[in-house]
Amino acid sequence: MTDEIFIKEILENIIKEKYSYITRKKMDNLQIKTEKLTLKQYYTFQQYEGNICGFHSLFNMLNFIKFLKTQNHLYIDKMNNNWKFYTFYYKTLKYILNNMQLQKSAIKSLIKNGPLERYQFKFLISNNKKILSVLNNDENYDISILQFFYGFNRFNGTINEAINFQNGINNFLNNNKKQKILIVILGIVNHWNLFIIERDINNNNKYYFLDSRNYFNIFNIDYENPESDSMKKVINCYIENCKIKNNRNPSSWSIDCFKVWIKDMNKSLEIIFDILNKKINLFDIIINEICDIFVNSFKESTFFNLDNDINLNCNENIEKVFSFMKTNYPPSLFEGEIYLYFIQFQYKSLNKIISWNKFIKILNTFKYVIKYKEKSKNDDETNELLNKYKILIKYFLDKSKN
Repeated sequence: MTDEIFIKEILENIIKEKYSYITRKKMDNLQIKTEKLTLKQYYTFQQYEGNICGFHSLFNMLNFIKFLKTQNHLYIDKMNNNWKFYTFYYKTLKYILNNMQLQKSAIKSLIKNGPLERYQFKFLISNNKKILSVLNNDENYDISILQFFYGFNRFNGTINEAINFQNGINNFLNNNKKQKILIVILGIVNHWNLFIIERDINNNNKYYFLDSRNYFNIFNIDYENPESDSMKKVINCYIENCKIKNNRNPSSWSIDCFKVWIKDMNKSLEIIFDILNKKINLFDIIINEICDIFVNSFKESTFFNLDNDINLNCNENIEKVFSFMKTNYPPSLFEGEIYLYFIQFQYKSLNKIISWNKFIKILNTFKYVIKYKEKSKNDDETNELLNKYKILIKYFLDKSKN
């Protein structure tokens, strides 16, 4: 892509930006008080392209860090400047294309206003000198960046991302003589936002929220009830914005994603706030999620009531359990989705797992079925499955005895 072509696209986007001026509220920021925290949300340059929220988040993050360091509102103005954003977007895109070894599909995606992927973001904050000049610690501030991915009511990051997040929070909470800025990149459903914590030398926190779509009314609403007046109000606002931007109503899928985003956005902030206040840690949340998913999957597949004893004197029931072990949760899935999390987290707080007793009950059922099946002549595939599961469930059954 030549500079001339890209500049032309920038100018076309700015002309189309009438949408952002129609919906823009006459405010620089708004203080929002929820049940758990008080935060300040600042207006940012309105996102026009649907897929480039990662670039908006990076642009907003850098300007907001400069603002916190200097208290110079010039950086808030820059955060609202369409030309400043598109120039940054172009230069950042060009840096990625010139300095990263990308697959053709990734290059094609980026050129067509595709998303900033996680690995690309990490590359930028680790290698781009201009970005590093903002992020590097100085004599007054320690700056750290964490990523938190959450969607459809569960954590969506990898094991390493979970470990990095929890360790990063622990490091942030350690006493230090310097002020601290913690940037949390929130990847919620299909959209990136920023949750920022500023901590003074007396360990007092200030909280900020930045959203490139500029929805100021997603907090303090009855997000559990899509039919509530407060939810209808913000959803209608979303629909009207989409109509202005695209000259048509959003699809039902887009509306559903937006509803989920509101719910998961609120839950994410509540979770992070509780982690910051040491009421919970991320490992407890994830372990509970994966155990619940496993237990619920077993109940839905077998129709067994886990509050009662499972009748394993019945061949039909044994085959139900074995079918679940083979099809729903084969050893490779059980290992990747459950076992490795316990191992990598070095997890020991079994009393915090709400469904632990039912989880162990299912594994004891597996143990019985394995012994039963071993009495028969099996093919190599079945014997391999039984042997793998024996090793995996032994780890958990031994933990339950300790």
